[in-house]
Amino acid sequence: MYLTNPFIFAAGFENAWSTQFDGLTMYAEDTGATNTTMGITLNMSCSFWVKANGTVGAFDTFLGNHTVYPSNTDGFGFYWTSNTMRFNVNSYNENYVSAPCTINDGNWYHVVGTFDGTAPASPNQITMYVNGVQGTWKNLTGSVGGSTPVMVGKGAATTGYIAPSIIDEVAIWNVTLSPTEVTELYNSGEPTNLDDFSGTAPKIWYRMGDGATFPNIPDEGSLSTGGLTMYNMVAGDIIEDVPS
Repeated sequence: MYLTNPFIFAAGFENAWSTQFDGLTMYAEDTGATNTTMGITLNMSCSFWVKANGTVGAFDTFLGNHTVYPSNTDGFGFYWTSNTMRFNVNSYNENYVSAPCTINDGNWYHVVGTFDGTAPASPNQITMYVNGVQGTWKNLTGSVGGSTPVMVGKGAATTGYIAPSIIDEVAIWNVTLSPTEVTELYNSGEPTNLDDFSGTAPKIWYRMGDGATFPNIPDEGSLSTGGLTMYNMVAGDIIEDVPS
């Protein structure tokens, strides 16, 4: 099944499809997207759009590449708890930052996490944004560890804490995005064409439905991996529900 649709937000940019996850067994994985292949060591950023697909519970994870969760010591991830979205690097319960996010209200949210392990004097070495608004920050030096592939719908190679969610427009960079660039990505609540992004092109860009051929979701970033493979899913899990 090849998916296209003339639902156009801006000149030439179509965004009509996203992917839903049941919070039980469904997830997608890109074996070609690891920290090594993406060139992620001391700098990274990640952007995605998310909406609840049922009730999201404490510590449910949407995206990441931890080896083990929640006792992880490597990789990165995004999870939700206590009406906050959290972004963590290496350790989920120590090296995390957060921003308000009432995910179970049925609305779409734009989430960005950034990390810069090269500037010890920076107050924003790890920080995050929800709908363009910056949350907390933390001083964190060092590199992003691990070699687990990127997963969407869950955040670690182990099972558990899989988020019941609908996810759209996932992008990962090996640079630290600026607040101005995050505002550009949020685009007042509508996904933007990353081919026209004013900053560095993302290494990974999963449209999460547009241009997909089940069970593959292609990577349209500069790395051009084989894309995500959908597991425990059907073609109907690519749905017409997008941020607007």
